[in-house]
Amino acid sequence: MSQLLTNHMMCSSRYVGKDYSTAQEQMEDEMKAYYSQNSTVSPAQSLSVGQLVAVYYVDHGFTEFVESNSMCRLQKQFRSLPFQAAKCKLAGLEAFCDDPVLVKAVESQACYKIFAVEILEKSDTPLLVLYDTSGEDDVNINATCLRALYDKSLELHLQIKIIHTRRALDVQFMDSGTVATVKVSELKEIPQQFLREVIAIPPQALKCCLADLPPNTGMWTPDAVLWLRDAVINRPEFSMKVIKQDASKGIAHIYLFAPENFPDMDRSINRQIKDADVWKHQKDVFLSVTPSGPSSVKAMGSAVSALQLSSGKLEKSFPDSGREPSSAVSTIEMPPPLPLPKPGDLMDIYVSVACHPGHFIVQPWNELNNLYALMEEMILYYSRAEEKPVNIEKNKLYAAKIGDEWYRVIIKGILRNGFLSVYELDYGKHEFVSIRKVQPLLDTFRRLPFQAITAQLAGVKNQQWSEEASIVFRNLVEKKPFVAQIQAVNDSTNSWDRKIVTFLVDTSLPHTDTWIHDFVSQSLVEFSKGD
Repeated sequence: MSQLLTNHMMCSSRYVGKDYSTAQEQMEDEMKAYYSQNSTVSPAQSLSVGQLVAVYYVDHGFTEFVESNSMCRLQKQFRSLPFQAAKCKLAGLEAFCDDPVLVKAVESQACYKIFAVEILEKSDTPLLVLYDTSGEDDVNINATCLRALYDKSLELHLQIKIIHTRRALDVQFMDSGTVATVKVSELKEIPQQFLREVIAIPPQALKCCLADLPPNTGMWTPDAVLWLRDAVINRPEFSMKVIKQDASKGIAHIYLFAPENFPDMDRSINRQIKDADVWKHQKDVFLSVTPSGPSSVKAMGSAVSALQLSSGKLEKSFPDSGREPSSAVSTIEMPPPLPLPKPGDLMDIYVSVACHPGHFIVQPWNELNNLYALMEEMILYYSRAEEKPVNIEKNKLYAAKIGDEWYRVIIKGILRNGFLSVYELDYGKHEFVSIRKVQPLLDTFRRLPFQAITAQLAGVKNQQWSEEASIVFRNLVEKKPFVAQIQAVNDSTNSWDRKIVTFLVDTSLPHTDTWIHDFVSQSLVEFSKGD
């Protein structure tokens, strides 16, 4: 193997060694000395394409524009050394040589560096593999550049959302368009030998919507969803005609046809559903809420839950969920109560919510990992499980989707507009959620004690807290760990009604412990001065 110096994407290269780079450097010194003394007597004249002149670039592989009066005739003594720049190709990257991501990767990984080279194919433009041998392990530069292209290509089409401690991810399948929540252990890296094929084949899923539906369609009604399902569910294949493409949203507006009806627009699925009497909403029945209007694939997708036109059946947009963790009918009404410390005890806690010194929520620090694991299991289960009708009752336990996560909640109120007032039993927050985002809480998810403990700060007078004092306290303690020294415990039958009165101690500094009640008391004095 030889060594070479790459200097740009077309892989122009120079050999390194006594008879190559050293000889070239010596020649360049001689040329510099000669032409600095003889430039006026040796100008290049009658220039033509292919003519050799003294401008240095032949040995470096550059293309450059220079003024004609700056060129000189190439003297005979400087023609004995072979040209040092040679064009070559990097094996495995030929098909992507114009990709800007690959060009940038090659420039950053290979330009102006010395490598070992393996010649796979000898030709006018040889096929090479470059190896960086400067470290303990040899690095295949070709594979490194291909990896950069692979990562960037997937980045355009694969959404990954990290949940909690990276045990669960939301992924989108590039060739079906469906979304699933999966465990990290279910993800496998694509072997390097298949990366080129993965990149070369474009994603097969095309996001589309039915074109030219009535502008006043609004949200899809249940009847419209059922009509579309019945029209396509038993068909193994369809034909389509693309009317326009919305590049900003990545959506193609299409006409859909049964193969025997193509391309008769009057017999398209679009015209049939447009003319069908399925768009009248029944009172208080809405399957989806979207501002996108009638031509949005989101409206259809949220109602039908990922309709697979080619499969001949309606499928969920997630892999087989396997066996359910437990029956949806609960036999465990309440989890065991969280053991509370005794007055005088110390306890490591995390403040999840802080309203003011008279009311904040703490969680036991040593149970946080168990809580995170429980919530990840809830996310995995409810994202895969079939939605079930729920009989909502006040003061009963349920699982509720708030944001992107599932929480254990108790129903505090039932509102007339389809929303519920709930209390998060592990975080101590009050929320409003749609009744459509509430599911039964399985026995499996009732075994861990509820983690939220209502607390009051000890060492300060019980009073009405000003907005300023509340803000100072909130910024001081919310979403932070502390050591709690328990002063009193007020027990109750319901775990969410129990309360502790506690000092909070910030032990994060190496040599100083900060007692929060001292800081709060001092703040109250400062606020009083301001008044």
